[in-house]
Amino acid sequence: MKDLTELLEKLATKLGIPVGELWEALLKQTKIVFWEVVSYMVVTILFLIAAIYFITFSLNGLANLPHSCTPYLDGIKDNEKRYSIILIISIIYLMGVPFLLIRNIKKIVTLKNNPKYWALREMLSILGE
Repeated sequence: MKDLTELLEKLATKLGIPVGELWEALLKQTKIVFWEVVSYMVVTILFLIAAIYFITFSLNGLANLPHSCTPYLDGIKDNEKRYSIILIISIIYLMGVPFLLIRNIKKIVTLKNNPKYWALREMLSILGE
């Protein structure tokens, strides 16, 4: 605990404010960061829904292209490229979404249930400890 007090005093001295104000400011910041992460999660979920839509759109588009043994017409070939690119980008995005969601869920739980822990970790990261 003595080390923590020294770290707090060191950071407060760097910022030129009393230790009590520093701690209160960080606790207030937890609410801001909480809503920031929640809004980020909402946007991520909206992009997830869009990616699923684009995957179904591109799969339906690829399935409805005429397939024959004759050489492709330029228009059909271009459409196939477009659908394929949309499909690939959407799948790559979908593979990354679980990591974003898990990381942010962990942060939301910490910010909501234990804001003092978050504030302490934030302080230690500022000090480079």
